[in-house]
Formats: sequence, C-alpha cells, structure tokens
Amino acid sequence: MVKKKLLLFVAGFPIRHSLSPRIFRYLANKTGIDLHYTRLSTEDPNDISKLLELGFNGGNITMPVKEKICQLPFVQSPNVQLIRAANVIYRKENIWYLENTDIIGVKESLRPFEKHICNQPALVIGAGGAGRAAVLALREYTHNITLTNRTHEKSLYWAEKLSTQILPFEQIAYTIYQFKVIIYTIPVYIPLNIEPFQIFLEANYSKSFYWNKTPFFIGGLYWLIHQAIPSFELLTGKDPKGSITSVETIIKEIT
Repeated sequence: MVKKKLLLFVAGFPIRHSLSPRIFRYLANKTGIDLHYTRLSTEDPNDISKLLELGFNGGNITMPVKEKICQLPFVQSPNVQLIRAANVIYRKENIWYLENTDIIGVKESLRPFEKHICNQPALVIGAGGAGRAAVLALREYTHNITLTNRTHEKSLYWAEKLSTQILPFEQIAYTIYQFKVIIYTIPVYIPLNIEPFQIFLEANYSKSFYWNKTPFFIGGLYWLIHQAIPSFELLTGKDPKGSITSVETIIKEIT
C-alpha cells in the first residue's frame, strides 16, 4: 500500500518570508517523510478550516492567527486553554487538536543557560501569544517572572491570569538591569541598554534588534527550530531528534 504524501502548511500574515517550509523539508529529508509544505497568507482562522476540509493534514500557525484559531471548535490542550494561543493544529484519531510548542521552543532555547537562570529574575516583553508561551516556559527555571506590554490593560489581565509580576512599559529602560533573563517578543524596536551578564532571547528571527548587545544573545532561529521539532512530531508522527545533529546544523542548512 502506497502511503499518501502529507499535506502541511504554515498560516499567518505576513507569511512570505517564513522559514517553516525549509525547516520541515529538512526534517522530512532526515526522517524519510514524504510531505508537501506550503504557506497560507491569511488573518482569518476560517481559511485554515477550509484547508483542512480540502484534505490537508494539519499545520503551523503564526501571528496574527495564533489567538484567533482558539475561537474555533477544535480541542485545545491545557496550555492552549490557559494562554489562549496555539501554533499547531494536528489530527489524532480523526479529531483536530490545538497545541502550543512555542513553550518547548523557549524552554529548549534557554536550556544551555539553565544553571545561570535558575530562580533568577526574568522579564517577558510582550503579552501576546508568544509572550504568554514564554511565561509558561520560564516556570521550568524560575517563578520570579515579570510581564510587560505596550497596552497596560493587557499586561494587567495576563499578569493576573498567569500569576506574574507586572512592569509598566514606560519603565523598562530604567529597570532592565534588574533582570537576568529577558525575552523580547514584540515586533518593534525600543532602545534598551542590555548588560553583558544578561541572557537575551529574541523571538524575531527575520530581523534581529539586539544580536550584538550581549554575549548571551539567543536568536529567534533557535526558538523557531526548537518549536518546529515537536511540531513536526505531532504533525507527522515521527520524532526527528535522532536524525539531527544540532540546531546549529539546521540553521546552516536553511539560511
């Protein structure tokens, strides 16, 4: 019996420069999975439902659809229910599930610095879907977590829901030195004086704002790839970890 080619996608807007297709093709080649992976440019989660109805086997979800997809009647994991943001939709036993592997992406990006950040103060800049996932990920290392957002009301809501401290956005520049770990998830630049001792993870991988500010900078490509690996397993049923040598190798191959 000939196995059908898997049809997968990444959906969001803008989506033209997404590296997810390259990552998935790389992982597919390494694991022997036959798949077709395409981009869907949309801000409407109903367009994702249409792809699924056409026979697609699932896909990745990026901004601004991560939150909107949670409005549709798919089964949500406990983490998705908590942060109201998903970045993967996959099928298991003919049921569609929403999951958030950004949490794993952040955990694994920070893993090399685990002993340095244990119980240390951490700041998450941005309370969108990526920022909320970052808060959950940080709990593996520390519970001294502060959240800030450009819209103060959104900060208040999510800080209470996720049990974090809150920092008014306008105070970031004056207090940034107090944090050992900084996770930057907003798509705009704000001037920050990053200290050499600080560990800085930036979600943006297409245009980094802070790569030269600290020797402990973690680029968004690490986050992207670390979240793609569990996404790939959910979508294909194949664990790729035994087939890859390092994230650095993947970065070299796809960029």
